[in-house]
Amino acid sequence: FLLNPCREYWGDILSQKETSKILKPGADPEESHLFQANPIFSSLGKSGREFFDLLTEKNYHNEPLFEDIEKEKMLSHLQSQILDLEEQNEKIRIKKEDPSIQVHSCHSPMREIEVLHDQLLFMFENNKDLKPHDIIVMTPDINTYAPFIRAVFESPEHENKKIPFSMSDASLLSGNSIINTFLSLIDLSRGRFGVTEVIPILESPAVQKKFCFSETDISLIKSWLEETRIRWGINSESKTGLGLPPFPQNTWQAGLDRLLLGYALPGQNRDMFSGILPFDEIEGSSAQTLGRFIKFTEALFSISKELSHSKGLKQWSSALIEILKTFFEPDDENRQKMRSLTEAVLELENIQTLSGFNNKLTLEIIREHLKTLLNQKSSSSGFMIGSVTFCAMESSRSIPAKVICLIGMNDGTFPRLSYEPGFNLISAKPQVCDPLSKNEDRYLFLETLMSASEKLYISYIGQHVRDNSIIPPSVIVSELMDCLEETFTLPEKELREHLLTTHRLQPFNPDYFSKGSSLFSYSKESLHCTKALFKKEHTDSGFIEDSLPLPEEEFKTVNIKDLSNFFANPSKFLLHNRLNLSLKIQDESFEDRENFTLEALERYNVDQALLNGLSARIEREDLFKLAKASGMLPHGTVGEYEYEKAFKTISDFSDSLEKHLKDKEPQTLQVEINLGDFTLKSSANYLFENQLVKYRCAKIKPKDMLSLWIEHLALGAASDTAKENSILAGLDQKRKFQAWEYFQIDNSKAVLESLLSLYYKGLTKPLSFFPSASFTYAEKIINGKDEITALQAAKIELLGTEYISGDLNDPYLNLCFKNRDSLDKEFMETALTVYGPIIENRKKL
Repeated sequence: FLLNPCREYWGDILSQKETSKILKPGADPEESHLFQANPIFSSLGKSGREFFDLLTEKNYHNEPLFEDIEKEKMLSHLQSQILDLEEQNEKIRIKKEDPSIQVHSCHSPMREIEVLHDQLLFMFENNKDLKPHDIIVMTPDINTYAPFIRAVFESPEHENKKIPFSMSDASLLSGNSIINTFLSLIDLSRGRFGVTEVIPILESPAVQKKFCFSETDISLIKSWLEETRIRWGINSESKTGLGLPPFPQNTWQAGLDRLLLGYALPGQNRDMFSGILPFDEIEGSSAQTLGRFIKFTEALFSISKELSHSKGLKQWSSALIEILKTFFEPDDENRQKMRSLTEAVLELENIQTLSGFNNKLTLEIIREHLKTLLNQKSSSSGFMIGSVTFCAMESSRSIPAKVICLIGMNDGTFPRLSYEPGFNLISAKPQVCDPLSKNEDRYLFLETLMSASEKLYISYIGQHVRDNSIIPPSVIVSELMDCLEETFTLPEKELREHLLTTHRLQPFNPDYFSKGSSLFSYSKESLHCTKALFKKEHTDSGFIEDSLPLPEEEFKTVNIKDLSNFFANPSKFLLHNRLNLSLKIQDESFEDRENFTLEALERYNVDQALLNGLSARIEREDLFKLAKASGMLPHGTVGEYEYEKAFKTISDFSDSLEKHLKDKEPQTLQVEINLGDFTLKSSANYLFENQLVKYRCAKIKPKDMLSLWIEHLALGAASDTAKENSILAGLDQKRKFQAWEYFQIDNSKAVLESLLSLYYKGLTKPLSFFPSASFTYAEKIINGKDEITALQAAKIELLGTEYISGDLNDPYLNLCFKNRDSLDKEFMETALTVYGPIIENRKKL
């Protein structure tokens, strides 16, 4: 069966390019007996013309099965001209309602698929006889478009907008499939076993199902990996194999030993067993999760030994099949890919049997063979199975269909470029009918044009996503539109304007929902977004415009810790406690390498661990062993150096702190104060001989001052408490001991009442109070600076700079005050009310 676009002999027709090479300048093609058919036919038909011309020279039996085409629309007129080899005498007038050929210009592959989805809905709505199986969608690069197709067609906004579809020809390696996880496992066996390489394998649905991991289990395991600081390497021996020193810290073995020992006995971050520091968080049902995780890691580590040596093809086949059985239990979605992967692995054994090749091969060769094979291999099970078919553009796909859609017809993408090797003798001396991908793609487009019985739909990326600059389509699409302009006419407007629809960058552009616009959309979500664009909003409007109802009476009984948390971030407290809204984003970024120096959080963790150890009278050498076992320190001499530097700082800090702690154990005092409508409760835990002393191994922040000040006021307001000054200690910029003394004041209750008043106000509407900016403003004013200078300094703290983050970088403050570009009167008054007494009643020690 041969799909011939023309029932007449067409071996003599020439394209304009071919004609121009033959004719002398000014010569008439008709006088030279050169026949030019329809321009698009003569331009695209070279490959087929040569073949059918060659075929006529052979002795064969011919049974033509051509059918006449009724000339109703632009598409059928064009097909009829090609079928009957008609010459063009005058332009054919078409109706403005003729949508049989349409071209759509979009900004991206995603927009192409979104537009296609809307266009198909429109076709179904206006043609009740059209069914999903009547539509074929083809693209030159199905692997690029596959994820966008799934994203749009698998999850429509509503079930009544769901269009059944199937996909064929996509590479088995496309998407996050079971095959990619298998290849990652092979790669892992010859690598460093970095934690960022293991986690994606652990998250694979087929692996989770095999080892019975739930999503909660995976989150728990991730927290273990982070807290035990597992970075890379199975154990110290695996590091030796890579030519590195055999440090056991930050390896999988070190982390897993901590987890297992933590289940057996408590360590309390100071008691070790055989050099291992127990991880204390393993208890209850988490022990079962740990057991399954240990089983997973043991299977993972065994791969390294199994795949490290060269093997024959049959041995490789057996080893890889065992890995598939150990790690994967596919669901229905991945069952076909699992079958294809298994077949590819079993084929290794057949290759050895058939070829007699018994040499041993390395893992790299086997992996490259499998990757190449699976990349070329694609599933054709989704081709024309009763739904809209998405497939690649191939010569075998010229099957008649009511609607044929061509997407991704971009410049440089189609016709596809071919790279012939320099030693190709065929290209050196070409003959008629030699394969050339460029000509084959052009003829494929012609066959597709003839196969669409009702509609030909074409889309391409025609506008740049950044600057909206024009990008030309495939040269074949340009030729088609040029041909249509020469063949047809539309009195009302230019034909190209009728053919080409230029789409907008966003699906919620108002043009899609405006009366009289040629653009349209079926998306209600986009409509809501469009309506939001036209809402009149004030630039200073916040997340909560109107005050919330007054809180319940229980909020008038206030714990001092809650009051401190409120002033640390009033917006966060309001959203958490009144709206039950959390903006916490779990940071799942893992490091694949050990520490080479101590910075930021790790330095603080080491400092705090040292201070706790010194307070518990633990010896210096033992503290070093604890820090080393926890995985916080860099390895080797660098770790020793960092530890010594940190120990000196914290030892000096501890010695300076002892002067204020008076060598006493901390006491706890229960405080309850009635302040008007409020009751303030507290458990003061840092009392040393009735003196409040709070400290942290870090720079003192405004929230630390507030926390101590509120407890300081509560102790001063309690009638049965000795009124002594309070101490707040920390580190300065040079990591030296720094302490502030806070004086007792006579009006503690009045100050507390003013704070509680702001607290209650902040429970109904975000309080214009920002920890750093408010402190900066109050400090400048109290130190004698003018208001403009103070506001300028506060604004820097509020917005931040290129080098430091501001208060509005906090997600809660940003949500409530994202449009804030100035500091109002409420801000100034609140800053002075909260921070003024603190700054006025303290001195540096």
